[in-house]
Amino acid sequence: MAGKKEGDSKTEYFVGIDMHKIRMQIAVMDSAGAVICNKSFKCDHNEIRTALAQMPANTKYVLESSSVWYGMYRFLTDKLGLDVMLSNPLATKRIAASKKKTDKVDAKILADLLRGGYISGCYVPDKMTVEDRQLVRYRDGIVRRRAQHKNSIHGILLQEGIKIDEQPFTPKFVKRLHKLDDWRVEKHLKIIDFLTVDIRDCDERIERAVGGNPQALLLRTVPGIGNVTALTLASEVDDIDRFPDEHRLVSYFGLVPSVRNSAETVHHGRITKTGDSMVRHLLAEAVIVHVSVARRKGVVTPISIFYERLKERRGGSKAKVAAAGKMLKIAYRIMKKKIDFETCVREGEASTYRDPHKKSQR
Repeated sequence: MAGKKEGDSKTEYFVGIDMHKIRMQIAVMDSAGAVICNKSFKCDHNEIRTALAQMPANTKYVLESSSVWYGMYRFLTDKLGLDVMLSNPLATKRIAASKKKTDKVDAKILADLLRGGYISGCYVPDKMTVEDRQLVRYRDGIVRRRAQHKNSIHGILLQEGIKIDEQPFTPKFVKRLHKLDDWRVEKHLKIIDFLTVDIRDCDERIERAVGGNPQALLLRTVPGIGNVTALTLASEVDDIDRFPDEHRLVSYFGLVPSVRNSAETVHHGRITKTGDSMVRHLLAEAVIVHVSVARRKGVVTPISIFYERLKERRGGSKAKVAAAGKMLKIAYRIMKKKIDFETCVREGEASTYRDPHKKSQR
């Protein structure tokens, strides 16, 4: 990197970092837009520490978000005490689209956008929130892997023409599987048992994490939302004040319909599906449980009435997705006002919800 020169204390410097798994490109630009340096380095903390030690104190940095951003970001901010902004790659590409795409060009563009104040930053949660996110995502991964092995067993049974008249993977079903004496089935069952133990351990960890998370505890008061969904939603949202209203939160997780507007024609399509797909999946499952609980107990809630009304007109699938958005709006009010579900419905929904059974209302 370029060494510090006389008068550098009065000059601002902007550093763009284009990071990959093994190497990273670092471009240094001064306040006039001149590129001082544009070099490639290994993603090694000691090498980066040595390179950036020559930079003046009034230097600003931008790191593009990627699959490996977290460790380097924490190193630059916590260990080196640097002023680092995490760039949103999608928004950055919209601003600075270029046909010529290399690491040098990307790093230079990042530095130039930072110099001009055009970087769209990402929200960076604290260490505990990141750990909660990693926990629920790890659990989601092993649940999916266990489902794959269960599906493989179903595939073997279909191939062999074997039908077992028991609820899948109950003790009686598994006992019948062992009697088949098929080595493939046995190997799948061993992996399923191992993953089941791992899932139980994750569930215990998640339960403890929920106990220490005020937002997750409040979300647990919503019928249908369990520990996993509560911790996932609380960790993904983190600071609720970064969303100005409930509609922004629903849009953040991609539960709003896409809109195409041309002249006087407006077309509403499918939901945008931006944001974390795991949150959408968990909310959709929570809606089904919520409605089932309401039916079983013979009670109605804003979510259950909304679902039942829409199901009659549009079908269960679309009703589930729309009700997931409805549940997310209520979750926003719960986290924003720091109240439980019953209080939220009593105070907030009474003035906003319209009873579809009243003819006077449309």
